[in-house]
Amino acid sequence: MSYQLTYAQGPGVLVMWDRILPFVEKINERDITWKTDDILEMIMGNKAVAWLVSDGDDLKAVVITRNVEYRMTGKFIEVMMTAGEDFKGWIGMVMEALKRYVSQEDALGLRAFCRPGMAKWLKGEEWNQLNIIMEWKSHV
Repeated sequence: MSYQLTYAQGPGVLVMWDRILPFVEKINERDITWKTDDILEMIMGNKAVAWLVSDGDDLKAVVITRNVEYRMTGKFIEVMMTAGEDFKGWIGMVMEALKRYVSQEDALGLRAFCRPGMAKWLKGEEWNQLNIIMEWKSHV
């Protein structure tokens, strides 16, 4: 399968938001760190980028990133969320584009908050595990 990668940022994202939204909602089914409206606001305000993987007309995956300035370590591009079909078919292409984006943005590198499957793939690509995030929710 041949995939194409584009990105959406700024108010122009509204043209594609109805196609991006199902991917963001899918992520939010298992991780509600970010509200859907917050993601849209960040992309429209140029504080986040939606990377769009398609196979022509059909959108197959969405990766959301943002620039984060850590006080102690400096600027990184943070992968906030990833959702889509055929992960192994497009993730390499996306990561290569993100590495180029790191240079464009004069950042130090990439950081990702991800599920175990993606973490396993990233370790194979010479990423280092820094932390493990655990969560407990009150049933109140």
